[in-house]
Amino acid sequence: MRLVVTEPKERIAEWVFRNIHGGTTPSVDAAIGLVDGNDLIAGVAFTDYNGRSIGMHVAAGKKNWLSKDFLWAAFFYPFIQVGVKKILFQMDSLNSDALAFNARLGGVVEHIIKDAGKNGDMVISSMTKEQCKWLHIDCALKRAMEE
Repeated sequence: MRLVVTEPKERIAEWVFRNIHGGTTPSVDAAIGLVDGNDLIAGVAFTDYNGRSIGMHVAAGKKNWLSKDFLWAAFFYPFIQVGVKKILFQMDSLNSDALAFNARLGGVVEHIIKDAGKNGDMVISSMTKEQCKWLHIDCALKRAMEE
């Protein structure tokens, strides 16, 4: 059975950054994980909260991990619980999987910084609450929160 979890945030964040960058975990404001049994199979780590925006970092360990509950929770936290104006995503221009996933999520490229990525350029995209389609999906977790 798959469950959306928020603790321990340090374990989730470490897993996310190990899968994205192979190591270093920055200071994390919050994290959301998706577990299948005892295994963490996906995670979102939130960094660099400044009152108006927050960084979002997503990693998955295997295919077919995405669930409506997880997507809804990943966007409910920053937009509704925290109340940010924008979520920021940072990707390497040579990471075609990350770029495609970000586009499917609805991220809008705002800036490309030449030679600043790990292997190429750094791509910075964003999403506002108004642009976020995931807050409006029907899922069990959302229904449970509304009761």
